Amino acid sequence: MTSDIAVIINPAAGGGRGAVVWNTLKAKLNGRYDSVSTYFSTKEEPIRQLSARVIAKEPDLLLIIGGDGTINQVINGLIDSDKLCSPLTKLAIFNAGCGGDFLRQFSKTQGDDLLEKLASHSAQKVDVGKIEYGKHDCHYFINIASFGLSAKVAKQSSDSRFFKRLGGSINYFIHALIGLMRHRNKKVLLSLNDKYRQECNLTFAAICNGQYFGGGMHIAPQAKVDDILFDVIVFKDFNFLSVIFKLPLVYFGKHVKLKNVEQYQARSIELFPKNNDYEVMIEADGECLGNLPAKVTLLDFQLDIVF
Repeated sequence: MTSDIAVIINPAAGGGRGAVVWNTLKAKLNGRYDSVSTYFSTKEEPIRQLSARVIAKEPDLLLIIGGDGTINQVINGLIDSDKLCSPLTKLAIFNAGCGGDFLRQFSKTQGDDLLEKLASHSAQKVDVGKIEYGKHDCHYFINIASFGLSAKVAKQSSDSRFFKRLGGSINYFIHALIGLMRHRNKKVLLSLNDKYRQECNLTFAAICNGQYFGGGMHIAPQAKVDDILFDVIVFKDFNFLSVIFKLPLVYFGKHVKLKNVEQYQARSIELFPKNNDYEVMIEADGECLGNLPAKVTLLDFQLDIVF
């Protein structure tokens, strides 16, 4: 039985739900494990740096309590130069965020369910994506990276204070409508597996390991987190009215049949701005990163995660 467990808690996740979840779980964890080390994220020590400090101690198990942003930052603290800093550490996730998009495609786990899965060593293999952008920057993700309108909306949703209180889906949808009023499609060059190339008038593109993003949008209904492939969804030539009327289809996965939506599968994707237009934004798992150009690839290992 694993005896050494470290817990990273984002108490602010989900408008304070992170703290509530921890208060529920801590007594049960203390009753099952010999050593429980707890770490709360603070403004003074960002989650990425906190997780790097925690994983350096090589705990047997690392439990993450937070939302998609928390998970993303922890993952980036666990990987350095495309390698896991502590390969023998087992990961577990309990969603405490507003959206919970990464875990949405799986059955919902209650506290007791998670503890039983930990005891039975029931883990899901998960691919890890890498985005290279700017001159030397890179970022890792396990759910979805997107470019264009969706990235702009992710930033506005993340910065929002008032609409966050209404929930992840409403927050994202409202900012999608606001973002559409100012959005202009951008010409980009899309390359898949260093072979297939096309120019397109991009509204947005999503590079998907998981199925959901944006507070419940079913952007990639066929995506699997462990098939060593990205599902690539490209929205092209959408204008304001077409997006207004067709955006709701994304919540039900019905957009894939639209003529201006294209689907691919690939292990490597590159996007380049055309006409020296570098204002195409990038985000990964809700974290805003920068602008095109960018290259997205899969790492050569998978994570074992309990959730």
